[in-house]
Amino acid sequence: MICLPRVGLALCMLVKFQLSCGAKWVFMEKYDERDSACSGTPTKEVSPWALEDTCLSVGTAGLRDWMVEGGSNSQELYVKVMCTDNAVHETVYSNQECTTLAVSGNGKNSSVERPRSCAEHDVSWSFFKKFGYTKFICGNDYPVIEWSEFSDSECKTRKEKGVTYEADGGCYSLAGVENWVGDGMNSKTVTCSAGVIVWTSYASSDCSGSVVQTDDIASAECSYSAFHFGHVKMVGGHVWRHCASSVSFAFQQRIPFHVSFLLVLALKLTIP
Repeated sequence: MICLPRVGLALCMLVKFQLSCGAKWVFMEKYDERDSACSGTPTKEVSPWALEDTCLSVGTAGLRDWMVEGGSNSQELYVKVMCTDNAVHETVYSNQECTTLAVSGNGKNSSVERPRSCAEHDVSWSFFKKFGYTKFICGNDYPVIEWSEFSDSECKTRKEKGVTYEADGGCYSLAGVENWVGDGMNSKTVTCSAGVIVWTSYASSDCSGSVVQTDDIASAECSYSAFHFGHVKMVGGHVWRHCASSVSFAFQQRIPFHVSFLLVLALKLTIP
């Protein structure tokens, strides 16, 4: 990116920072159970699978059928997904910094590995989709949306499911199956703006063109969801979180103090 003098150094710095606000995602290509060559015939499903290199809240040990040695069913579990050139690794931890491995009390390994190339995956455990002939594509750049379900009307007590993470604008598609999202809807994305997270459904199979329907998922405020039979709210604290209830709030959430200071200083330098 070239910064033109008339554009202003501050504006150029802001644009550069905004372009770097995405996070890395693993996308999964899932194929029919008979399609051992991953050819895409008769079906090919593509979707965001997991956030890379980030400690993710995935719920309680009881919910995940993962009894931690010396722990209880209510213990919170965390997962980190990492990519190498040839494989995707999923590792479970017992602390939110993902520094202490969750040692299974029933013989499960703390980490599982899948080849990124076409293969039939049937790992011993996974907190994400795990079965069928699949490929994994790492390094997809999308901002992060996070929301949770709560057991109270003030959204103070989170349910045992943990946090739901979505790639803002990441397309869910299923080639070979018509109307799989709904009547006249063949692909969908999760998006967020003005403090509201929504499913956006498209007539096309690649999340382009006309929008058929939008459905609210959660907002920046605690609200009741008839779909989830409980209260939901947008959560999160990652530095790339961008969805907010106003432009000024989003600006504050995205840009650390030292960056804001530099932008103000640069702006002053550009004003005669």
